[in-house]
Amino acid sequence: MPLIDDLFPKKYPLPTFICAPFVARGGVTLLHGKKSLGKSPFSWELARCVANGLPFLGSATSKGKVLFLEKDTPEQLSMSRLHDLPEPKGGWYVEFLTQLSVDLAVINPGLATLRGYEERWGPFDLVIWNPLMRWYRGDTREVVARVYDTMTHLFPQAGHLVVSHDRKEGRTKDARMIDSEEHSGFQEWSNLAQNVFRLVRPGEYRELRHT
Repeated sequence: MPLIDDLFPKKYPLPTFICAPFVARGGVTLLHGKKSLGKSPFSWELARCVANGLPFLGSATSKGKVLFLEKDTPEQLSMSRLHDLPEPKGGWYVEFLTQLSVDLAVINPGLATLRGYEERWGPFDLVIWNPLMRWYRGDTREVVARVYDTMTHLFPQAGHLVVSHDRKEGRTKDARMIDSEEHSGFQEWSNLAQNVFRLVRPGEYRELRHT
């Protein structure tokens, strides 16, 4: 076991960002917010920008291969909204997996489907998981760690954006996080992610807050 003194002279590589400060390669970023605030369009735009090497919210991106895994909204409904993206719209992969049975916290046949994407089209630079609650069962700390580990093992070269819904809408216009609005076990998901951002609408416009 080395002394801390022996480690100080070592040179460590700095994190490589797919889009700074949002998503780092090999890391997990958690994006959360109430329903209907625009988390899906936000993540579509990130996918579009990374795939085409375009700036995202004023930040430079590292052009790369993008995979969007949609487990909530069927293809027909999603595509009716994706047509509204600005040009260039394409250049990124999307899979609609509403019928796929998979739990990232345990070994199961659904993992082979996900592994196949990396084998056929990868390696990917950015993988977007939408929404978080469709990718696991249970809420223990062990489940959280296993889900994040599985994501990074399936797509080891990628940065990961995980989209999560706050459970309740809330009765006030105050956009601060209230405990009762978090989904079950939210704090564990937040603690084990490298980056956490919350999309809010305190007034007329939406804001992205780094939490």
